This record gives sequence, structure tokens and C-alpha cells, in this order.
Amino acid sequence: MTQTKDQYFERTKRNHYWIGGPETQLEISKLRVGVAGLGGMGSGVALALARLGVTRFHLADPDHVDVSNFNRQVIANTETVGLSKVQATVNELRKIDPNIEIQIFSEGITKSSVKDFCHERDVIVDEIDVYPLDAHELLHQEAVAKNLSLYSAYVIGLGIHLYRFSGEQFRFADFIRPVRENSEFTSGLMDTFLRPRPNYLGELGYDGYHAQVKSGAVPIFGPSCLLGHSLVAMRVVLDWLSIRGASLPFEHKLTPVMPSFLVVDPIGMSMNIHTLEG
Repeated sequence: MTQTKDQYFERTKRNHYWIGGPETQLEISKLRVGVAGLGGMGSGVALALARLGVTRFHLADPDHVDVSNFNRQVIANTETVGLSKVQATVNELRKIDPNIEIQIFSEGITKSSVKDFCHERDVIVDEIDVYPLDAHELLHQEAVAKNLSLYSAYVIGLGIHLYRFSGEQFRFADFIRPVRENSEFTSGLMDTFLRPRPNYLGELGYDGYHAQVKSGAVPIFGPSCLLGHSLVAMRVVLDWLSIRGASLPFEHKLTPVMPSFLVVDPIGMSMNIHTLEG
């Protein structure tokens, strides 16, 4: 089934009021996005972007769907267990729009794939698992080299930290300095991502959380991923339109650039901009 231009406008028409009409929707259709990591956050980002009308994707992930993914990953169900996350995501995207342009990188982000992955992209979304820092660094280095903004959202407690890296002022290497400076990897990882640390995490027991992270399984509350991937998709598209000078029907402030980032805490019922020190 081929989707016509009229069908594209029909499937996206509930967005048009908020972006200024069909002409702005055409701008969204031109956006070229690379999504690395197709787990709880990345697969949801890809599908949310497709529903907003994005039609050009590079997708990267070397992993496969398993039962432990069911609580949070939009691609995970009894029919996709054992399927590669790339293919499971492609299948869902094709159900939204058969015409979507997709290039897959089933080996994930590696030295041999990162340049092609970032080639002819406008925006990069980094939702690679937190543990393989080398893959993150490869992706960030290439994004800087190509002058691309890179967005990431991570589940922190039951909330979200939303990061946007752009330019050379503050790089991923600056962000993960606590990991490099700490002799114990898990402690360094937590000192990196748990800035600021939710108050209720102390009430639950920091040591127990530390032990789970050390085991290779960060505790993730499923709905937090839905919150995170929706925020990423919204910020990516609205920032893109604003930067291109689209006439939005409201004032839009660009997502802050690291070391400033958005902290969303549904338990404390707050949304704030936090800036890292040092």
C-alpha cells in the first residue's frame, strides 16, 4: 500500500492546529532523524516521531526483544520475542506509513557504522543503553563533527532527565567525567546520571538501587519511558521547526543545551531546568 500526499495530511491532520497548518507539516516530513538504541526510550521515540509525520529514519540497535522488555518497550510483546529490535521497530513504523524511508544498522553504533549512521541526518537521538559508554562517545563525537544536535532522555527514578548536546562547549566526555574519575564503574555511573538525585530514592534505599544497577539491570518504571519518549519527540520536532523559522502559533523556547537540561519529576510534581556545576 502506497500512501499519497493527501493520505499523509489526513493521518497527521490532528497535529496541524498546533504547528500552523499543512505547510509546516511538510517541513516535518523533511526532517531526517537518526535514532540509536531502540529499547524502552528509542523505539518509542521513533514511533512518536512517525506519528508526528517524520518520514526519514536511520535506526541502530544490535539487541533482540525479550520478555523483560514488556513493562516499558512499545515494540515488545508475545509476537516479537526473539526478533531484533531494529526489525520490530521497522515493522511498527511501516504500519504507520508504508512509505517511510528507513536505513537500519543492526550492528548498532560502532567505529565502522557511526559515520554512515550520522550521514545526511538533521538530528540524532541517543537512546543507547547506559552501560556501553564507548558507543555513546562514538556517536557524540560524530555528531559534534557534523554539527548535529543530539537529544537523549533517561529514566531517573520515576522521572526523566532530557538532555540536548550541541556544539563543543559541553561534550559527552564532560558529562561522564564522574565515571572516568571513579575507580568503581557503577558508582561513577550513578554519580553521572543521578545529578540531581530524586529525594525519594534515598527513602527507598540507595544501596539497593546501586546493587541493581551493578547487576546490569537499571530499575525502570514502565510509564516513565512513555513520558520520556514523548518529550524527546516533541522537543526534536518543535526545535527543528523553530530553527528553520517556521511560523508556529505560539512562542517556543528551544530545548536548553548541556550543561543545562530538563528535569521532570512526576512524584514531586515538578519540571525544572537544572545546570551541572564544574
